[in-house]
Amino acid sequence: TSALADPRGRVARVSFLRGNVSFQAAGDDQWAQAALNRPLGTGDKVYTDNDSRAELEIGTGDIRLDQNSTFDLLNLDDTKAQIELTGGVMNLHVRRIDSGESFEVDTPTLAFVVNQPGDYRVDIAPQGNSTMITVFNGSGDVYGENNASYSVRSGNSYRFNDSALHDYEVLDVPRADDFDQWSSSRDTRYARSVSRQYVSEGTIGYADLDDNGSWSDVPEYGNVWYPNQVEADWAPYRSGNWTWVDPWGWSWVDSAAWGFAPFHYGRWAYIDNRWGWSPGRRSSGFAIYAPALVGFIGGGGWGASVSIGGGGPVGWFPLGPRDVYVPWYQTSRAYFTNINMRNTTFINNTNITNVYNNYSNGRPINNANYAYRTNVAAVTAVSRDTFVGARPVNAARVQIDPNNLRNAQVVSRVGITPTQASFGANSARTRAVPAAAALDRKVIARTAPPPRP
Repeated sequence: TSALADPRGRVARVSFLRGNVSFQAAGDDQWAQAALNRPLGTGDKVYTDNDSRAELEIGTGDIRLDQNSTFDLLNLDDTKAQIELTGGVMNLHVRRIDSGESFEVDTPTLAFVVNQPGDYRVDIAPQGNSTMITVFNGSGDVYGENNASYSVRSGNSYRFNDSALHDYEVLDVPRADDFDQWSSSRDTRYARSVSRQYVSEGTIGYADLDDNGSWSDVPEYGNVWYPNQVEADWAPYRSGNWTWVDPWGWSWVDSAAWGFAPFHYGRWAYIDNRWGWSPGRRSSGFAIYAPALVGFIGGGGWGASVSIGGGGPVGWFPLGPRDVYVPWYQTSRAYFTNINMRNTTFINNTNITNVYNNYSNGRPINNANYAYRTNVAAVTAVSRDTFVGARPVNAARVQIDPNNLRNAQVVSRVGITPTQASFGANSARTRAVPAAAALDRKVIARTAPPPRP
């Protein structure tokens, strides 16, 4: 597999919802209720109805949408975050921009490209015929038709009334409204987060750990985070549902408010009769997103008749700190190595190479000693219908025979085809749908986005 086929290392996360917020998966034509913790990628759309708000995290940037906002994630990869806003109001907080990285907001009047970390606001006029860019701090460039451009600076608002950028006015920054104040309070929450000192840069969802658990130094694993309110029989990857998110395929959406970082980065460990999350050593390198750090199990008759390739139930277990993550999607050797080395510090290259050889040939992983593969308290299994239908896992668990669990194999492919239900954030249809006029508006783009999925 070539490196060009590798999925990107970051996503957007739905990190806050208030009111009626709708979501449309890339390539789908149905709107559903947005779900907290749902990963978003290229082509996904979000709409906030009356008196509604949403927040999306993208690594070192945070996007906040006020009511009646129509948003499309045109392109998201390791260096580009290209956003389409055709209606409403958006606040953008950028904590860091590396060399070669860009944040671009495309509107019906102009394309706005952020140059520096800072705080920005974009207002689209109700009819879509003008765009106002407010630069609270930072700087950027505005681009219009026929290579027109204009630089915008900190401490000003700029209203552009045509895409040629001829008709514009420079204004003082308006007094902060309720939406600005809310956005600022969210920024403060991230900046003051205790968990920030324990995780690698770009780890999405770390601020939600502060109010929902505590950190301890464990000699064997370093800094470990323990959730403070879980059920007695709780195990990682048990309270939530599976959904299909391109290009990774099957992806975990946890139902806990804190349930993003611990399920897409790092590893879990069972320590002194409780589960703790080990993010690995904090490094200068960006954490690489994984759709779920689990091992899927299959093979003939391991008690629950679970067989990934057949018609039986589907089972999985959380990966321990020394377990090699085996992507169920095609990747290059470099990606396979990086996603393991960046998410835990307890695996050596020899183990990774040995497992990769089986993975690359599509064979079961029979040369790795997984910590929780045979632990009935750690393994979760559900019917295929529950799995494919993106339905809640915990209420639909299948009983597992511990005597046969040892016969399970860790599979390197999950040959389960998604259905329409697999793509939605959840199955609930929504009445909160953007007006066609806002949805269909053409935008000015500085960078040509990829084809729509």
